[in-house]
Amino acid sequence: MKMITRMVTLGLVLGAILMVTASSLLADSSVEFKLSPGWTLISAPFVLADPAIEIVIPATQPIDVVMEWDAAANMWYVSRRDAKTGLFEGDVKTIRPDTGYFVRATSAATLHWQQAQPVPAGYQSTVPAEKGLTLVPVLNSSRPMPYALAADDYLEGVDWMKAFTFNPDTSKWTTVKRGETIEVGYGFDNPCTEACQASAYEDRDFNEVFTPLDIVEVKAPLFMGHAYWLYTMDEDSILP
Repeated sequence: MKMITRMVTLGLVLGAILMVTASSLLADSSVEFKLSPGWTLISAPFVLADPAIEIVIPATQPIDVVMEWDAAANMWYVSRRDAKTGLFEGDVKTIRPDTGYFVRATSAATLHWQQAQPVPAGYQSTVPAEKGLTLVPVLNSSRPMPYALAADDYLEGVDWMKAFTFNPDTSKWTTVKRGETIEVGYGFDNPCTEACQASAYEDRDFNEVFTPLDIVEVKAPLFMGHAYWLYTMDEDSILP
């Protein structure tokens, strides 16, 4: 069991993308993410209003490479931003919610994504998972949207062993294992300066304020906006 003393630390350990304002999850059905410089695995948590790569990752943001993994073909599709035109050129034309993307930010970036209203007819929210490694998104269309989902709940029914994502702040991979729990709360050395965002996935109030000595054990989370390499024992589908 991992011991992590505060949610701010938890977010940084498990990935560099942090949702910055809860208000962005409400009335306008949009989300906002911040990316640290370097390579980060990201995913769209819902069907985007306009999935075109130039809209999802506009030229105003310092992201110059977008890579999409095709597990069935065992290959990457790549688009790079042209330095002169500011437009992406390559194989990745849209950002879909059924897969993950590896992107490179040359400096800190902010992405603001709008959900499609209504969801296009015929859309299926299932995510295919090939045997072995698949790059998978974290999908959720509820309001208010949680910061994270319990890995065991999100991947229920999938014969998985572990999932991992990359943190550009530490240049390390972070692993979430099946059946794993962690501890979150105020801690002792670095108490939270704001309400600890602990546990929609532990059936507690999402904005609950913990006392300085309150440590809560929760299921290991997968964070919204992240993408994770998922190792499965057989071909399967995730049903968010």
